[in-house]
Amino acid sequence: MELTIQNSPLTYLKCVLREVRRQEETAETVVPDTYPDIGSILDAHACAVIRGKDCRAGSVIISGGVKGSILYLPEDGSWPRCLEFYMPFSVKVENSELTEQSQVLSSVRVSAADGRMINSRKAMLRVNLSCSITAYEKMEETRYTLTQQPPYLRLRREEYTVDLPLETAERSFLVSDTLELPAGSPPMDRLYKVHCSLELTDQKLVGDKAVFKGIARCKLLYQSEDHRFYVQEFQLPFSQYCELSSEYDGDEQMELIPVMTGYDLEPETPNGATKAYFNLHVLVQCVIFGKQPIEVIRDAFCTKGTLQPTWRDFTLESSLDHPMATQTVHCRVAGDFQQIMDYDIYAGDPSVERTGDTAAITIPLSVHVLGYTQDGMMNAAVGRETAGFEIPLAEQAFCMPRLDRLGNSSASAAPDGADTRVELTICSTCFAGQNIRTLAAGTWEDTAPGGGRSPSVLLRRAGKGSAVWDIAKAAAANEETLRQVNGLEGEWLSEDRVLLIPLG
Repeated sequence: MELTIQNSPLTYLKCVLREVRRQEETAETVVPDTYPDIGSILDAHACAVIRGKDCRAGSVIISGGVKGSILYLPEDGSWPRCLEFYMPFSVKVENSELTEQSQVLSSVRVSAADGRMINSRKAMLRVNLSCSITAYEKMEETRYTLTQQPPYLRLRREEYTVDLPLETAERSFLVSDTLELPAGSPPMDRLYKVHCSLELTDQKLVGDKAVFKGIARCKLLYQSEDHRFYVQEFQLPFSQYCELSSEYDGDEQMELIPVMTGYDLEPETPNGATKAYFNLHVLVQCVIFGKQPIEVIRDAFCTKGTLQPTWRDFTLESSLDHPMATQTVHCRVAGDFQQIMDYDIYAGDPSVERTGDTAAITIPLSVHVLGYTQDGMMNAAVGRETAGFEIPLAEQAFCMPRLDRLGNSSASAAPDGADTRVELTICSTCFAGQNIRTLAAGTWEDTAPGGGRSPSVLLRRAGKGSAVWDIAKAAAANEETLRQVNGLEGEWLSEDRVLLIPLG
């Protein structure tokens, strides 16, 4: 007779691509005719946005742009000038498992920015980009359940709980506001730098919605009519949600990746402005991880008759945990600073290396400090540091860390330089491949193997560490009866002994 096995689908997302690409972008510009010659480069700044994600069969392309600027000291000793840059970029990754239906999550970071003087009328901006790309493909596995168990058929069932990616979602929205300088602040005569960043402050699953709150930060570096530089920072709160295709009970894990897709700031007037109109385009990408129960029949045999089983082997990449870690990183920037005016901290994507049962995670930092010397002259310097994290990692597991946010930071003048600090938070997802073998089909014949009379009991010596199931299977005996007759507990024998094995 054929075994009656019921099939049910297990739908999930398979991760087909996890990669971080690092590349350098450069652009040159000519000094405008109305500007004086370049004497020296003072500082460089850059901010990256993602414009599009184009997934095709076998490849994915992430496109975007870098808005940057160089601040230079003129050769004639007059007040500093700013040169603006825009650099389009694209990152292409090839992978045979990618299709047009692949669901792609990506982020891009500026990990370093550097300005160079080519000659007195030309300058170059060099930017190091770090682009993280993750792609999922919708998959469906089959779960097998034996609905009617024939007599004399013995089954070894095992239950698993696997934590799998279930779906992704996205939400695009606009953060817009009028930024007004505080009362008493000098008005903006020239705008030199706009630095934008995003931070998610709260997130939760509510039914079929991934709800989140956050802050969009905008920092302005501008020059007033007296040619002095000033910094103003603004925080714009937002609250949004991603629409999901399924409803959840809140026990699932949610990973959110916010990115900027564009921004612009326009002062109210060309000179002497106290207000500016700010627009920031945001894309929040979401992936949901959920626990799925799986019962499998790992082994089977007959105590009477013959079994012809069909086995199915497959592997599921299950998430083990989602650890987060936060630390404050200090960086000393060498230089002559009596007063700190502004600073920027750039962080690349994390790198991970396994060391024993630990994942060692490193993040490169580049710190730009702008300020005044004891003589009242503008000065700038760059310092570099590496942040290090360690998280436990199970055997055969691997870890995908992500820089969740740059938190509170500060910079202060110190002897021979500047002391800076920044709070870094990383979010990691640890995975392991789970190999699963299950009975998928089979036939059972109710005929005694061989001819003649069969013994009703056997005596067999079994060694310490032998599996009770294997002993019963080898003798075609009932495992539970074997345990009862010999007073056995647990899966393994704890000592050498002679076992009485009832048959039939």
